[in-house]
Amino acid sequence: MHYVKLREYKKASRTLQEIQEPDLWNRKVEFSIAKLCASIEDQPTDVLTQSLNILGIQSKFRESLKPTINEAIDSEAAVQLVMAENKWSKKAPYHGDLLRRLVRRVLSDIILGIEDMIDALTLHIGPPTRFYTALQLLNMADISESRRNLAMRTIWRRIFLADDWIKIVDTKNKSDDQVSKQTRQTALYEVISRGVADELFQSRTKLRPFFPGEALFLPTDEDTLRSRFRNSKEQEFIGLLGECDAENQLLRRYEEKARLSVWANGLVKDAESHLLHDGFALIDAEDIMDE
Repeated sequence: MHYVKLREYKKASRTLQEIQEPDLWNRKVEFSIAKLCASIEDQPTDVLTQSLNILGIQSKFRESLKPTINEAIDSEAAVQLVMAENKWSKKAPYHGDLLRRLVRRVLSDIILGIEDMIDALTLHIGPPTRFYTALQLLNMADISESRRNLAMRTIWRRIFLADDWIKIVDTKNKSDDQVSKQTRQTALYEVISRGVADELFQSRTKLRPFFPGEALFLPTDEDTLRSRFRNSKEQEFIGLLGECDAENQLLRRYEEKARLSVWANGLVKDAESHLLHDGFALIDAEDIMDE
């Protein structure tokens, strides 16, 4: 703030950006002042705007947890209440432990890295918009190509696994229109339709809808994942790998039993048709089942 008092706004902006502040609120204040100082000096503010947007995503995620933790008597109780909503963590304990650590940091207002924030969004049970937010966050990420690709596959794999596709496309006691309607209530359709409408899936963003086979955890991803969790115990890392393999198995099952790739392609066309014609072009469940 010394340079601000001296009205040396360019130096003030640069200094505030260089501060390694771990607290979310303090960092937001520093970046906001830095942006204001840069504006006064007619300096570019795009990077600062993006940084504030990234911090804003964590702030909104923390706000979304408030209804869950209102009755918590202390910080650890708050973490336990959040984890109680994520019953899946009993079947995937290593990813559950990861989410627990991330939630603890979020509730303590400690800034998460982008990959950690993506995990927090996509592992925590919540509305489908969390996956779309994760893709937006990845679009703003300044990380290596291999880590970006791994994060992309992870997000889409969790999108596909967010719903039970075998139950959804089961036509027993359901009309084709009912099946089609249910597919448009999935996390997959939420992400695709919003991405198409917002033009998120453009060449400039390097984002696009994935198909199940593209979202699998690959053998080559092991080294990339290890580089991210290089400080983890070997048992924890092996546990994470095992759970990624379990996700692969379930995704392959959805592909085999529910023909998920065909439905995904249909949902993309449906979203594009909605955008072009301002109305839903219903996916014909019978046609898809006959393909």
